[in-house]
Amino acid sequence: MKQAGMAITYAGVDITQWMYVQMVKRDVGTNHVNTMQKVGISDGQMLQYMSRDVKTIVVTGIVMNDNLVPLRRSLAAAIDADEPQQLIFGDEPDKYYLAIVDSQPTFTEGFRSGTISISFVCPDGGIAHSVATKTFDNMPYKDTSNLLLEDPVGTQVATGSDWLITTIGTFYGKPGKQYTASVNLEQLDNTVSFQAWTGDANGVRQNLISTVAFSATGKATITLIAPENIDYSTILLQLAWPNGDVSGSYAWSETKAELGDKATPYKDVPVNFAIASHTSGSNTTSKDAYPLPHMQLSEDLSGKTITTVAKVIVTNYQGKVDSTNSMGPYIDVKDGISTGYWAGVINRIPITGNGVYTSSPKTMTKYPLTGTANQIDVEMYNLNATIEIWIKVEIGTTASPWSPNPADPEYYTNTITVHNGGTYPVEPVITTTMHADNGFLGFANSQGGVLQFGNPEEIDGYTSEESEVALNLAAVQGSHMDNQAASNNIYWGDNPATPNEQIGNAIWTEDSYDGWKVEPNWPSITGTHLYWNGPSIKHNLAQTHNGNFTSNLTWDVMTRFQTGVSRVGSLETTLESDGKPIFQMILKDNSALSDQIWWMCYYKNQLVVNEQLDRNIFTNDKFIQLELQKFGNSVVFRVSPWVGNRGRETTITRQLTFADAASVETKQFSAWFMRDKTWGESTMYLIASTVKWQNVSWYTDIKNRFSNGDVITVDVANTKTYFNGNEDRTLHTLGNQWDKFLLPPGDTIIQLMPSSWAQPFACEVDLKEAWL
Repeated sequence: MKQAGMAITYAGVDITQWMYVQMVKRDVGTNHVNTMQKVGISDGQMLQYMSRDVKTIVVTGIVMNDNLVPLRRSLAAAIDADEPQQLIFGDEPDKYYLAIVDSQPTFTEGFRSGTISISFVCPDGGIAHSVATKTFDNMPYKDTSNLLLEDPVGTQVATGSDWLITTIGTFYGKPGKQYTASVNLEQLDNTVSFQAWTGDANGVRQNLISTVAFSATGKATITLIAPENIDYSTILLQLAWPNGDVSGSYAWSETKAELGDKATPYKDVPVNFAIASHTSGSNTTSKDAYPLPHMQLSEDLSGKTITTVAKVIVTNYQGKVDSTNSMGPYIDVKDGISTGYWAGVINRIPITGNGVYTSSPKTMTKYPLTGTANQIDVEMYNLNATIEIWIKVEIGTTASPWSPNPADPEYYTNTITVHNGGTYPVEPVITTTMHADNGFLGFANSQGGVLQFGNPEEIDGYTSEESEVALNLAAVQGSHMDNQAASNNIYWGDNPATPNEQIGNAIWTEDSYDGWKVEPNWPSITGTHLYWNGPSIKHNLAQTHNGNFTSNLTWDVMTRFQTGVSRVGSLETTLESDGKPIFQMILKDNSALSDQIWWMCYYKNQLVVNEQLDRNIFTNDKFIQLELQKFGNSVVFRVSPWVGNRGRETTITRQLTFADAASVETKQFSAWFMRDKTWGESTMYLIASTVKWQNVSWYTDIKNRFSNGDVITVDVANTKTYFNGNEDRTLHTLGNQWDKFLLPPGDTIIQLMPSSWAQPFACEVDLKEAWL
């Protein structure tokens, strides 16, 4: 039987169901105990310190019941505890005391009634604690964003009868958090109910959270608390007739859900569908480059009207990559990888130098996706520069200022201002969520307190220079392209009327002395061929791991070139780029009257080495090694005779400098075996050709203490740290000032400090205010 008087809850049980509360003795504030000391003969005493002793709260009431025995037993069970529990009084339902029953509760029994007195003692001094938790974070954009999973653009209309229930929005609600939902009611035939429901995984409504009726057009709002202690997947926002007997239509627009108790203007921070909408990168060598990471879109916008705008900061501007190209330099954004359409989604930005550029807004219908990819990419066309870019993709026909998403560093601040609205210092719980690698968590507050976790000296990784194989001819034997070699000798006597021919095929053979080798298959050439002719092979070079063809390189070729009087031939070896020779090393015998070998080297179309080799040294029983080294703009050509397994006898070296060698691309290797059938054929073959990129910058990532998705919780009150939900005592740093992280009444600024190289992390500070 429910008794009357003030409601009192202890350990979650309403104890006033067994008693009528007449009096509660809570006194004022806390129990001060002052420790004094007499000093000499001076008057009075000196205050040493003040502390708060335990506080006693006495509850007195009467019991009216025909049978007091079971009542006495039930009440005794409800207040029996071996540690402090929450004690809540009905006149302050938002606060609790941590209390435990002290000594023996008294119960004076009379006829069908009794008087009861219960003494509660508060070991913490009788501090009143807030029931609700206040949360502060470093994500200023979060609370003003529209939380709806889908945000239809424009006016929506529903027509019908029988309640006419329409779901106008869905969002994920965090239990216990406060939200405000709003909608613009544009037309009503009848009064309409604006409702919030819990919903299951299939979008079916379950439990009503809140409902408000509106009979006039305008902005309608609901403020609600996301339910706790029940299962649900989402929160549904719905409009409906208040009864099933009416019919007609209603129209609405600008539906919004946001954290807090206020409805901000619709699309105050409009949805940016580019998930990581801020990035940077460079291009120095490619005419049409997409050097920045892909930007994923958060939703399939196929067929929708979108408006896109970009802001770019250009530095290290070096003009065009290809000065002969009349187009560019410019920046564009395209979705062709996802849609197959390569028209830009922004208005192209011409670049004329270092500076800040902003595209004019471009409104278009989004092309449909061709598969699962849903991304946009930044194009740097004929632009040698470094850029930093911000992109915003939004639904509709107008562009709003760029706003960050959780994947952008700007989404997070490096400080949190925490407000304690109570009158007593409290210990916070700090929760951080990593969005990238990090080695250190530091917190410093405006009271001088510092907490550190992890290692401030930890690095993210290190950079080293290594070589990479671009081509090992022996490893790719048989997979070459036939007769597509680039050359500077495509005509006999430089006369287009007498073309040299790439014809026939080359084959791989093996013997016990030379091992595997590739040589011309002269019998594969039939018919009459008057000038230089023979087969060629061609292989693509593997680019460096960081995606370029311009690195320093070394190139070694081991050959046999056996010739003599009445025999002629030419062996061209080439590093080329897109059908044009870049570096050529050639062995050639062009004389049927004497025994000679010429060593010829080209840079692009320029003959830079043309020397006759000493046949007393470069004899037919020896191998001939050709070498090239490119380091920056310096290029070294070498030729050496080799004797069996004894190695190199001597080396001829020619070192040259070319103004653009450092930036030139080399993408393919080719070899062309040539003869003039009028005379005897020189014997020639390749034993090896190896191209290696040198001084390639390699970044080695080190596994860090914290990784993307890790959650670290710091419980100041209990001086404990949790890593992904489990207590981790290895994170502590000696000297942590836990006592200085008591947050006093008023504002406290907490500075967040990740590793110097790390991305910002998400951080929430939870506290329960307290009062004296």
